[in-house]
Amino acid sequence: MAIITVQLTSESFHHLTRILDAVIDDTQPNYINPRFQPLVDVLHYMVAGVNTDPTLTDRTGGTLGTPRVGLMRPTVDQEALKGQLDMMQDDCVTSIRDTNNQLNYELVLKV
Repeated sequence: MAIITVQLTSESFHHLTRILDAVIDDTQPNYINPRFQPLVDVLHYMVAGVNTDPTLTDRTGGTLGTPRVGLMRPTVDQEALKGQLDMMQDDCVTSIRDTNNQLNYELVLKV
């Protein structure tokens, strides 16, 4: 693991920070707020190339009043890539914990 610097505009930083503040919960074993875990799973599938299913996706909120995203059935390759992304998430948590524990303070942002 290496600690890196990322340059962002202030608007991008505030947007990202706002999202991370809601999603990250360091009391959870995987640092993900349980309310957001389904979204993280969907995001990993979409990054793996799985398309949304327009028959299951409703951005208007529908009868439940909340937007829903449905996914097409993933291929074997897409499932494998999703598994790699899940493993990367686990590796991130391990790296963050190990670094912060070794230093005895929180040097690394939990993302």
